[in-house]
Amino acid sequence: MYNSSSSLLHYHLLTHSPLIHRTTILLPASTPLSGISHPRYPLRFHIKEDRVINSTEFINAKGVKKKRMKLRYAMVCSSNQNRSMESHFVLKKQGFDVSSYGTGTQVKLPGPSIREPNVYDFGTPYKLMYEELRRKDPELYKRNGILPMLKRNLSVKLAPQRWQDNADDGAFDVVFTFEERVFDMVAEDLHNRDQVLMKPVAIINLEVKDNHEEAAIGARLTLDLCQELEATESWVDKIDDIISTFERQHRRKIFYTISFY
Repeated sequence: MYNSSSSLLHYHLLTHSPLIHRTTILLPASTPLSGISHPRYPLRFHIKEDRVINSTEFINAKGVKKKRMKLRYAMVCSSNQNRSMESHFVLKKQGFDVSSYGTGTQVKLPGPSIREPNVYDFGTPYKLMYEELRRKDPELYKRNGILPMLKRNLSVKLAPQRWQDNADDGAFDVVFTFEERVFDMVAEDLHNRDQVLMKPVAIINLEVKDNHEEAAIGARLTLDLCQELEATESWVDKIDDIISTFERQHRRKIFYTISFY
């Protein structure tokens, strides 16, 4: 998938496991990235923030004390609507430090027909999408699950964010993707970024079909895997064993790569 060049070095590790299909460390080249900007839709909606108590505990937006997790997670799908947001929603409820993104050029939601999707720019608030689709055809978008999905999304964060524009969001420890095409785009983007911190990041792909039922199953599996990663002293040393055990228990194939910030 990746070509050798002076700007990209490959280091293969953990190849003793036959269950791991991709175990390549990618050293990124230099590519400037721009931040998220959306002039059409000013970001006016307020999301309650968690309140930190100390280094190990915090109080969430509902006033519930939670344990602070030690790793930062990113959930990534194509449009930052269904699979990534279901996992974001589930992990956030459990107190994980989690963000979510999409890799597409625009956000696409099902419309009246396959040839008539609803298309939005990244940065368009979920609330505006919800209100627009509710005006267009409330019965259709309630029946196909889009309105409930958007209602959930706007309870989690303001708007869909694009992975390629997230350089200012800081470094993540673990990035989950839910289809191979998105995995490839995230890995390609990271190896093209300017490497400064030499901080490792695991990019893990768990294949999940893009429908509401499978997204819910995928989110529970993602939570299980994140809990295993959190329980280790060093995920870098244990990730091969964790993924091998997960694949055995759940009969789901996973592949991953390790890159650097």
